[in-house]
Amino acid sequence: MTEEAEEEVLGNDSFELASLFSFSLNHRILPRCATSARIEPDSRETLVAVNNESSLHIPDKIKCITTVPFGMGYDYIVVGTESQVGKLGELDRMILCGGNCAIWGFDETGKDVYWTVTGDAVTTMCFCDFDGDGEMELIIGSPDSELRIFKNDLMRAELLETDAVIVLQGFDRNRFGYALANGTVGMYHQDQRLWRIKSKSVITAILPYPNNDMITCAWNSGKIDVRSINENGEVVCRDSTLSGQTVIAGFISMMNNDDELEFTVVTAEGKVNTSRDCSFTQIELSNFEQEEQLSESEKEKDFRIPIGTSVECKLFVSKSDRNLYLVLEASHEILDWVMDTFLIDIDYPIDPEEDLMEIRFLGLASKRDQELCIKHFQSDGKTIIYHECMETAGNIIQSLCDYFVIDTLEAHAEFPDKFAEVEEICNELDSMYDVRDRLTTDLTEKQTLLMEVVVRAEDAIVIDDITHSGQHQLIYVIEMTNNKIKHD
Repeated sequence: MTEEAEEEVLGNDSFELASLFSFSLNHRILPRCATSARIEPDSRETLVAVNNESSLHIPDKIKCITTVPFGMGYDYIVVGTESQVGKLGELDRMILCGGNCAIWGFDETGKDVYWTVTGDAVTTMCFCDFDGDGEMELIIGSPDSELRIFKNDLMRAELLETDAVIVLQGFDRNRFGYALANGTVGMYHQDQRLWRIKSKSVITAILPYPNNDMITCAWNSGKIDVRSINENGEVVCRDSTLSGQTVIAGFISMMNNDDELEFTVVTAEGKVNTSRDCSFTQIELSNFEQEEQLSESEKEKDFRIPIGTSVECKLFVSKSDRNLYLVLEASHEILDWVMDTFLIDIDYPIDPEEDLMEIRFLGLASKRDQELCIKHFQSDGKTIIYHECMETAGNIIQSLCDYFVIDTLEAHAEFPDKFAEVEEICNELDSMYDVRDRLTTDLTEKQTLLMEVVVRAEDAIVIDDITHSGQHQLIYVIEMTNNKIKHD
């Protein structure tokens, strides 16, 4: 675990967080009581916040508000408690609300459709495909430092942390982030902790922004940092615009009129600041700056590719330890091999520019009743040989490898009659093995019986029991005779 103050920002030019717009509400906002939502049908998102002067007839203290996109063209807003909306396992989509030692679920009409006991108060929760079965599980955090994972209405797992869990956020690929009251923030993959760091400040919000491979953290001290999930939580970008102010809420919104996601934070004093990834804009500006620095003679020699030019690329996949020789040219070597290997008239009508080259032989010298067909596709370089004789097909492939000096060639063969014959032989061998196993077992039993008879006859002789000794010897002679008859 590392201290956040000692971390260095990684050099990452592919992402940069810049302020898009900001404004002030001139009101004090309650902690975790700010979000964005569509208030009217088919309207754009707008800010929704709760201040100290709000008059809502709720007997308990308002803890947070949550946007619920349930309506047709507008959103619902859940006020007063921690909540999530989504499908839990096999259950239909519903609003889940956390309370004191219990969770309630309501459909869009307000009907109570879900209830379960948690064991402690619910401070935060999120959805995540925890076990990788394609269905969402519910993860809740509690003041007793435990993370509880629910599958439908049953608790399936518990994870113990070091302090009260205050923030949870689900990511893709069975990952979820968490934050504790002591300033710890970390990431889990299923039940395995990927990393965690600790700071003197406390997390207000963690969000999958700008993508699911990065985690944006908003701290109550006003700092905002973007961390890489796959790099042990290393910081790739940091913003200190609101440093020294108390951040009480952070969320992803689309309040600007360009349909792009933004990261919005709200302070306790009512200041709203919205940021966005401006790396592409910065790259474009740097290109203009570089162009302005060019001299007139350099501008005349413009070798840039015009916009809209089509560029074609070819990718070749091979093993890491294999040499790859790439020659970008129109090759007709298969046609040359056919001409050199087979006796074909030089005037045979073949167009080397066509994608499919097909040559048919109506009969071979030793196999006059079997046809031979060779097809070659110029687009992907695939060659198909159609012939009934496995030996002749193998000789053709060997000739092809010798001509092109190929040491390794991947090929796929299909000879249904031969394969059926081999399968029949294997089945006969299996039956022979079964008979052998039965004979071996029978022989072992006979040998065991004979050994027992010999031991009993010897014991009878020792105690002068001539009668039983003679009986055992007679049994021994009979068994030996039977075995001899069977072997003969």
